[in-house]
Amino acid sequence: MSHNNIGSVYFTLNKYDRAIEHHQQSLQMKLKSLPGDHCDIAMSYRNIALIHEQKREWKQALELLEKALNIRQRAFSSQHPDVLQVKADIQRVSVNLK
Repeated sequence: MSHNNIGSVYFTLNKYDRAIEHHQQSLQMKLKSLPGDHCDIAMSYRNIALIHEQKREWKQALELLEKALNIRQRAFSSQHPDVLQVKADIQRVSVNLK
């Protein structure tokens, strides 16, 4: 969780490359210690996607958001706020990808 929090601070400071580094480290730890469909993994995918979105790296952002959505849809109902949040993210990024 520390790497996730450090990544979030760097994101707030617009230091996107450093933010990605820490979110990637957090993700790698989660992938090693949690089941592949754990919601914390979806959170990491979304966090990294949001950084790519800020960097205007639409394709990378969309790929990660789709991974996050896939996990969240397995865990929650289609109307759950976490599912709706990622769907809104995907819609926003898709518009910019076109």
